[in-house]
Amino acid sequence: FENGASRSLSLLAPTTMFAGLRRVDIGEHVRYRAGTLSRGKHWHWYEPEASYGSIREAADAAAAVVVDRVARYAASASPVLSDLTGGLDSRLVASAACTAGVKFAVTVNGPPDHQDVRIAHRVAEIMQWNMRYFNTQLLWTAEITPDMRRELLYRTSGELPFTEAYHHLLTRPKLAQDFNLSMQGSGGPLFRYHPWGQEFFGIGRRRLANVDNVLKYRTLPHPPPASLFSQDWLPILRSRLKSRLEEICREQPGTRTTQQLDAVHLWKQTGHSSLYMSALYDWLPCSSPLLSAGVVKAGIT
Repeated sequence: FENGASRSLSLLAPTTMFAGLRRVDIGEHVRYRAGTLSRGKHWHWYEPEASYGSIREAADAAAAVVVDRVARYAASASPVLSDLTGGLDSRLVASAACTAGVKFAVTVNGPPDHQDVRIAHRVAEIMQWNMRYFNTQLLWTAEITPDMRRELLYRTSGELPFTEAYHHLLTRPKLAQDFNLSMQGSGGPLFRYHPWGQEFFGIGRRRLANVDNVLKYRTLPHPPPASLFSQDWLPILRSRLKSRLEEICREQPGTRTTQQLDAVHLWKQTGHSSLYMSALYDWLPCSSPLLSAGVVKAGIT
């Protein structure tokens, strides 16, 4: 589980909700040949360090990769739809689509006075982007029937609150009439300090990252109340998470704390982005360009 009661409780690879089943991790694949299943790893989350003369040079290199990957997605599934909120990540993806000259529109949802909605509309107006807006005050009136609850639970595999997909059930089929692919901004924190900001004075040092700070500030900042279960389960969960975090951080000796914590952040995406994309895929295929291999490599080097 991740992020406690502050958000949804997410299961991280290789854990699933089902006994005897495991989820593939970042860079892993499953191959079926001649009646035999095998699991392998084709990409590793530690990359050689890249050297740049300035932040501008590094930003330009990363931006070029983002534009290229967005253009590749659009070339295979145009027209595309890009999320646009008040945050930086979705704006990066939408700006990349604009720079690449692809056919796209943007979408936002929420109450009219919500900050995300106001900022998204302002950005779209200035950039002259086609906006698809969903007012949740009007939209979220459909009754959650037993059949709807069953479908949402099935799509999320019980690993996300089924209400997380409620909005998408009401909007994605409509959007799929006009678009072939949806792009979201997951992965953007790899270009900022979010994965390793809690390292404080240890940022960039060649030593083991402060795993206790990862648990305190990033993984279990607001754990559910101890009374949620009959047994005191939190120490066991904390111990398991700490063990896995330390395992990831120790995989490549001599690496910087920032590299280790970028790898940790990627692992956490197995309980967030991948779950959402899987749940929504056949309503409207969903992609995360900022988590494509080339962009991730640019972000972690």
